[in-house]
Amino acid sequence: MSDTKVVENETVVADVKEPITETDSVKTENTIPYSRFKEVNDKLKEYETKLAKRDSDEETHRKAELEKQGEYKQLLAEAKAEIDSLKPYKEKLDGYVADRRDVLVSKLPESKREKYTNAPLDILEEIVEDFTKASPRAGVSNQQASRFGGFESLTEWARKDPQGYKKFHRNNKGITLGYSS
Repeated sequence: MSDTKVVENETVVADVKEPITETDSVKTENTIPYSRFKEVNDKLKEYETKLAKRDSDEETHRKAELEKQGEYKQLLAEAKAEIDSLKPYKEKLDGYVADRRDVLVSKLPESKREKYTNAPLDILEEIVEDFTKASPRAGVSNQQASRFGGFESLTEWARKDPQGYKKFHRNNKGITLGYSS
């Protein structure tokens, strides 16, 4: 049995002595020959100089064109003057629109105000019109509330509330209709 133990120890030792290092293989895979590196670097420097030259040429060309177009400066100045002369009218219109919007939004129910606050004025006016038409007001009677004691006719009042009917007519010149006492 002692022989087998010795053999086992030897195999373990042999496995430990042969480790593979990954760093060596990675270094050899990522290496670039110096000639290729120099070639790519030279092309990069060449393109950078060409780009810088093109940018400077474009800038000088743009400046020359602006100098040629001197008459556009006059047109630009006229357009700015026209814009400045129209600013007061725009401010008045903006004020009117804001006031009109506030009036229309105040006519909407509380639950709908946030939803329609930013709607265009023409649409907001239609919405307000629809809401005012859609909610008819409760009918109001112009008759006195006590004329028939809350009933539709004197006869109905006399049948359903005879004591109230008698009391009302005694106080009103003794006129009693519908039955006798």
